[in-house]
Amino acid sequence: MRIARALPLLLLALLTATCGVAPRPPVGTEAAGRRHVYLVVVDGLGADRVDPTVMPPLFGRTIEPVALRTQSQAVMPTRTNPNHASLLTGALPGSHGITGNVYWSRTTRRAEKLEPAAFLEVETLFTVAERTRPELVTIGAFSKAKLGRLFAAVPGRQHAPDVLWVPADGGFVGH
Repeated sequence: MRIARALPLLLLALLTATCGVAPRPPVGTEAAGRRHVYLVVVDGLGADRVDPTVMPPLFGRTIEPVALRTQSQAVMPTRTNPNHASLLTGALPGSHGITGNVYWSRTTRRAEKLEPAAFLEVETLFTVAERTRPELVTIGAFSKAKLGRLFAAVPGRQHAPDVLWVPADGGFVGH
């Protein structure tokens, strides 16, 4: 897969459903006027596959996919975990610590999954939002349970989304 094709849709996809950040409405007030931010990622969907004939709802007045396409780029390696970690930390794999989907463990002498949240070496968007704007509600909805594990809470270090949804083996959890 070409690098230029991977991340554009990651951003476009996360811009519509994977991670929402919205202010909590004051008690007893109408929440309809509040701003929402959505970052939607369709993992592995190339930018050349998205156009108005295939996905018309993505091309409304408020979304300009051309700008997204020209400003996004996948990180290397172009794997799910390092790219999602880069999107949600703003750091490259060498800094955030998620350098692939698996790594070779010298201890167990086999490939191990690189998805425990403790492996993240920098703060995520969820941690920064909780620390700087605790009134915001963050939501992580991931189609892969491993991403729920990657962005889970690490006591004293990392905050999970306020609401986390992952499929089947992870179910719906919130705090």
